[in-house]
Amino acid sequence: TRLQVVDGTPPDRRPVAVPAAHLRKALEGALKGAGYSIGEAGDGDWSVRIDAQVVYGLTDGTGLLDTEKAADAQARWGVEVELKPPDRPEASHAWLEGEAKAKHTPGEKPLGAVMAQQTSAALAAVQAGLTARRESIQLTEAQLIERLQDSAEQVRWAAVDRLAEMKAKGAVPALAKRAGVEVSRTIKLRIVGALAEIGDDRAAQALIGLAQPRDRELLRAVVDALSVVGGERVDDFLDILATHDAADVRQMVEQARARMARKARRPGKEAK
Repeated sequence: TRLQVVDGTPPDRRPVAVPAAHLRKALEGALKGAGYSIGEAGDGDWSVRIDAQVVYGLTDGTGLLDTEKAADAQARWGVEVELKPPDRPEASHAWLEGEAKAKHTPGEKPLGAVMAQQTSAALAAVQAGLTARRESIQLTEAQLIERLQDSAEQVRWAAVDRLAEMKAKGAVPALAKRAGVEVSRTIKLRIVGALAEIGDDRAAQALIGLAQPRDRELLRAVVDALSVVGGERVDDFLDILATHDAADVRQMVEQARARMARKARRPGKEAK
């Protein structure tokens, strides 16, 4: 496990010591809570490698503050996970995030103690993600499709991520349907990426169905994904989108076509 700690508290308060030992212990607790043990993997064991970063500081919602005042004390974990089952040659990769925040008023409680609480609390989502990810690797395509309806966001995320990893063409209709009702924007955008990774003609049609010009973030994600999938259907859709009144939408199309042109020029493409 590699752990990077970023103290984002106001400069005149640094270092606000959240001890590295506290953070490592909290991370190990999340691993154990997800069913992992700490130590060298033996024969027949799963192995997991983790690169983790935790950032903490005061925020007003627009970014970290450079002075201490009444605001949110916030901590965010980013955890890159490599999971390797004992009976498979390939590893499974995932990116997990966790966030927690609480109101902080100067003088009420030491800032370091508040930050220590938030760094621990933010690991709850990471722990749930570790559990869901490990379970997803052992499931069939049909079981993963069923999990797209799960009430827990971490379970749905893990199912989408694993279906993308498997390039599960049979999951395209279910992924497209889920995207239409998904309440988590993060998962919806991951579905767009998953459809690009699966990349068949049905995936292209599903992506086109998700395009909403009024939602620029989603539209950009869809156009980027379509530039990966390619094909005649994508070309026709980009032709239509290129006539849009908004200059930024037309620019998205130009950038997508440039990526597609670069991809077409790559050596060895004809051999596929």
